Amino acid sequence: MIWITIVLFSFLSAVTGKIERTVGLVSFIGFGYLVGTPNYQYNGDALVYFYNYVFGTNNFELGYNKLANFMRSRYDYQTFRLYSSLMVYVLIVYLYVVKNGVNMIFLSMMLSCM
Repeated sequence: MIWITIVLFSFLSAVTGKIERTVGLVSFIGFGYLVGTPNYQYNGDALVYFYNYVFGTNNFELGYNKLANFMRSRYDYQTFRLYSSLMVYVLIVYLYVVKNGVNMIFLSMMLSCM
């Protein structure tokens, strides 16, 4: 339902040409939330990251392992994943797009189709 709402508002904003940056930011926050709250029953990759976080194995990139080890004592995995996903979608993607002047609604709609 969240994904459908994001796509609908992105489409309407692209057609009308109004509040594109605001809708784009909200779209990125929505995508960050969807990525940060996976269903572990159907997403095997998220389950692997979950077990890596809980048991402290170092199977992944050095940067991720250091960040996970630092956050492990402060947050459970679900909170860590949600915060890190929101950070990636909002800070990195949104700021890059705003800096380079790319149409955020178009990028949001392209990401929603992936």
